[in-house]
Amino acid sequence: MGVLNKTCPSLFATLVFFASPLWAQFTSAIEGTVKDPSGRVVPGATVVVTNVETRTTREAVTSDAGYFRMTSLPPSTFEVSVSLPGFKTSLIKGIRLEVSQTKSLDVALELGAPATVVEVTGAPPAVETSEARVSGHIEQEKVRSLPLVGRNFYSLVVLTPGVTGLPSGGGQAYAQATADVFNAEFGVNLNANGQRAESNSFLIDSASVNASPRGGVTNLTPNADSVQELRVAVNNFSAEYARNASAVINVVTKQGTNDLHGSFGWFYTNDTLTSRTYPQNEVPEFKRNEINWSVGGPIWKNRTFFFASMDVLRSNVGVSSNTSVVTQDFINFMKTNHPDRIATKIVSSFPAKVTPTTAALFAGPLAGAVPNVAACGSLPGGASGPVETPIGSMPCNMALTTNGIFSDTVLRNGLQWNARIDHNFNNGKDRIYGNFYRTNRDTVAFAAPSVYPDFTVIQPEYTMYFNLNHTHVFGPKLLNEMSVSANRARGDLPLNHGDIPAVTVPGIAGYGQGFADATFIQNNLEWRNVLTYNRGEHSFKGGFRYAIDSGFRGAGAFFEWVNARPTYSFLNLFDFARDDPFSEGQLAYNFKTGKPGGLPFRPTFPGFGWFIQDDWKVRPNLTLGLGLRWETFLKPDDHDGIFANITFAGGNSFAERIANARMEVKKSLDETDKNNFAPRLGIAWDPTGKGKMSIRAGAGIFYDRPFGQFFHDSSTFLPVIAPIGVSKNTTAQPVYALGKSAQRPYDFP
Repeated sequence: MGVLNKTCPSLFATLVFFASPLWAQFTSAIEGTVKDPSGRVVPGATVVVTNVETRTTREAVTSDAGYFRMTSLPPSTFEVSVSLPGFKTSLIKGIRLEVSQTKSLDVALELGAPATVVEVTGAPPAVETSEARVSGHIEQEKVRSLPLVGRNFYSLVVLTPGVTGLPSGGGQAYAQATADVFNAEFGVNLNANGQRAESNSFLIDSASVNASPRGGVTNLTPNADSVQELRVAVNNFSAEYARNASAVINVVTKQGTNDLHGSFGWFYTNDTLTSRTYPQNEVPEFKRNEINWSVGGPIWKNRTFFFASMDVLRSNVGVSSNTSVVTQDFINFMKTNHPDRIATKIVSSFPAKVTPTTAALFAGPLAGAVPNVAACGSLPGGASGPVETPIGSMPCNMALTTNGIFSDTVLRNGLQWNARIDHNFNNGKDRIYGNFYRTNRDTVAFAAPSVYPDFTVIQPEYTMYFNLNHTHVFGPKLLNEMSVSANRARGDLPLNHGDIPAVTVPGIAGYGQGFADATFIQNNLEWRNVLTYNRGEHSFKGGFRYAIDSGFRGAGAFFEWVNARPTYSFLNLFDFARDDPFSEGQLAYNFKTGKPGGLPFRPTFPGFGWFIQDDWKVRPNLTLGLGLRWETFLKPDDHDGIFANITFAGGNSFAERIANARMEVKKSLDETDKNNFAPRLGIAWDPTGKGKMSIRAGAGIFYDRPFGQFFHDSSTFLPVIAPIGVSKNTTAQPVYALGKSAQRPYDFP
């Protein structure tokens, strides 16, 4: 997709005086240099790294330069022991490793017997000196203690250095703005590297949870009790990460340990301290109850661990607004004088839930008989004397519509739970875990109840996420990590009374549901594999990522039935009462069925990339990162072959080519771009050599994945379907009628 790929060269250099640790699930690392009492490097020393929480161990041997590096470690607390015949064993305790952080240690051995252990309390350098990346770290304590809007930890990401934004959601078109953890799509108002929010990438345990239709939107927001920590990488020059050119937000979920632990919380908010606003008669109801718990511990000590959490939401939010609806007098008039009109059926079958305040439109002024209702008294018959209107004789001062206050309650109920199992086997050489999340949410569609209660619908939504990760240690120098993940999001927009079209009338609240009956489905799969090889002062990485994002609209879904139901607009209330619309829209003609409606859109968006990366410890105070990534976004493909695109024909000028162009239906819109090479360079230098200063620099080329919505739009016009819009000003005139059925296919004319 060369036309749509966005190439983003990025250059960054900064002088850093504060710690900036980095991100991922099992991509943290501990490195160091071992020296003897005289300051000379010690090769051949055995280094054992132990996870204090699970008692799993890893071993390495120092290189000829006395250097060691242990990769693929989780965020946890570690102990590091270094031993060599002729020297006392050095044991460094209390090393806290954060998500995707590389922690550097200087180990000084003392002469003596290895059986003698010298304990040292780990004191990390004041500044991260081994990484060229800049990021912000949000640890578990902040997630647990800071106030979170809707218990959504993404509200904290804008607090990290190097980013701008607001702690709210809905930054991207159509992404839900309600800031809790129960959204199938959630966009964060975050900008980094001068890039737009659509270029942000979201990971859970390093697995992608990005929505396929729109960039910068996540399909999963884990509840705060299941989050261990997260990292917001602003400048990342490792070739391992790609797909987007802006910030990378990686969330690490909790895992069980040898200790049984748990949590319980209840968050309650109500309207006690809320004051009413004009013109509210009373404070709208508001009650929010959110209960959450988590528990984790050992199944088989030192080997198998479990973790589970749950978050339950029950919320009622009162809404109140000013609106206008027809009066009961108007409804009675229509029943008596025009019982067979469509308008009569609509206004009498669907009463409004409104507290009337003042009359709005009167028969005489609307018919043009008098300039205002006060002038009705000057008529021969007096204020209530008859006047002729387009729908018959009516009292001049008869109120046709009334202003009023609409009050209702919007429910929002949610449930999210997760379960995770970790298992270590083969003497610690193999580590496997599986993590599953399920989120359900029910709320009033668009959080906007209808003035006419029969048209208010509850919109269900759910998300499922699964990640299976396996790490195998071949030896002290070679390690492989493989991950397979999947996430599915589905949202339904139900329809009540599908035989009633959406009706817009000036001066009153509209009837019916316009944008409905629809289903939205995403199925996203990802397979990653990374091989790590440590040799001397070099840490080599290589791997690939293959992903398939699919199902922007499921079969029989989005727009297929929306386009089977018309919408009508009227110029005034009398035209509505006469069943005489000015315009008709939203319908589309399906060439395959020969009937009104759209087509199911079932595309797939595959992508593939590989990378190589060398993190070279040139000197103890200088790290150089060299990488190359190749990324291709394979041509999108639709199951039904309904992409529409313009094909330019011959011509001597651009204008002639446009004039001779034709629209065609294709299975794919474009050919695959195969030259997306992205070199990366990162430098981290500590000029003091004491861990107190870090100068970082980097450069790289990045490619943004095209958004799925680009291709969705190509299936909503000719020659795929024919959108229909007519009015009194067109040759074809509106045809006003009710559907023959309240269920699909509705059978509008």
